[in-house]
Amino acid sequence: MVKIYFSLDDDGYVYGGISEGVMTGASIMSLEVDSDHEIFNSDPSAFKYTDGELIKDEQKQQELIDHSQKEESKLSEDDSNSLAILELAEKLSLKGGN
Repeated sequence: MVKIYFSLDDDGYVYGGISEGVMTGASIMSLEVDSDHEIFNSDPSAFKYTDGELIKDEQKQQELIDHSQKEESKLSEDDSNSLAILELAEKLSLKGGN
């Protein structure tokens, strides 16, 4: 068994990760879990504290995965501007070559 510390959001989900070291604060919870508990191999934010247990919410996990993939696939504003400049330069060079 391992004692972990964590905070919960307003909906009862783990917020900000977990720690095996002591954390302090009014909103810090602690719980003893098996050393092979699924929370150690998953995004802790997908777990909800219910009836003294951390229960994985599969739907929440999928939402977190989808959000992460969406963020990764977005071009940053700088990347987007750079791409637009390159495309414009290419069009201008093609026009000038005719």
